[in-house]
Formats: sequence, structure tokens, C-alpha cells
Amino acid sequence: MVTDINDVLQAIEQYNNTPQKIINENLIKFFGYYKSEKLIEITGMKRSTVYSWAKGDGKCKPTFESALKICRALGIGIEELIRE
Repeated sequence: MVTDINDVLQAIEQYNNTPQKIINENLIKFFGYYKSEKLIEITGMKRSTVYSWAKGDGKCKPTFESALKICRALGIGIEELIRE
């Protein structure tokens, strides 16, 4: 759990250094438990954006801010998205 500014900075660095493929694979794993439409509703993100991540083609990954919104919606920590 991120508790202070140093933790936030470290989490941002770890996230930014994590390959897209790993983040997308983890997103797909968690999207399997939730409907994409529900995530769109909860996070307020564009449908096309969420679906592009859910496809898992590895072409892009969410920004750190978007990743935090997804984590909050899914009830997981950012560590879950960067774990290999």
C-alpha cells in the first residue's frame, strides 16, 4: 500500500519501467473477473480506451493515473499490475 510521497514516486518509477506486455497481461487477468462495461462506468474512461487494454495487443498501456483508477475500481494495488 502506498503511504507516502516516496512510495508514490517509487510506484510511478516501477510502473513506468514495467514492460507493456506484463501490464496488459495482468489487466487481462483482472478484466476476466469484471465486465469491461463495468470498468468503463466506474472509472469514467472512454470505451475505446478500456477495450484496447482489454484486447491485450500490447500496443499501449494505461497512464499511471489511469492505472490507479483501474486499481481502485478493481480493489487491487498497483503492485498487482506490475507483477511478473
